[in-house]
Amino acid sequence: REARAPHRTISTVTQRDDPLAHVVAVADGFVDVAFPKVADAWAASLGASVWPSSLAATCLVQRAAGAFAGRRVLELGSGLGLGGVSCCGAGASRVLMTDFDADLAAALEKTCEAYAGMSAATIDWADNATYADETFDVVLGTDVAYEDAVVPALLDVVDAHLADDGARARRGKGGGDGPSERTGSR
Repeated sequence: REARAPHRTISTVTQRDDPLAHVVAVADGFVDVAFPKVADAWAASLGASVWPSSLAATCLVQRAAGAFAGRRVLELGSGLGLGGVSCCGAGASRVLMTDFDADLAAALEKTCEAYAGMSAATIDWADNATYADETFDVVLGTDVAYEDAVVPALLDVVDAHLADDGARARRGKGGGDGPSERTGSR
């Protein structure tokens, strides 16, 4: 059997002759996630692509659907909103998808029309005046920090939005493999 990168066995993105882009995941029986194609968004920025990390996060959310059921979720750097749609499909009671790119945030609004309990906003991590006026049980982001310089602002936005009883999980360079206790104060 041929060895493949994990994202190659997780999902595929298909463009059909309808107004939706489809992500078909084969892991754990999760079959199809569709989100509106918005022509302007496809050329807008890095966030206008479905990245392997988003596909992997989608499958992770579906595997751990019980952890998202009934929870309020904030997705940072949503791009096209695949993570937020996955959380909604896993039973989240509220999902706020955010992106710094205003064109992508506008595209996310169209995605929200198809799902109850979802909304979208533009958040600038370095400007707390743009932060949401609520806290969340889960703060989710995949491939959101490409430069070390943005990490302090990323941590600030997470701390500002994570509910006092929320759990933080990190994965990646220097991060843990699972939930960790909330550290420090706001």
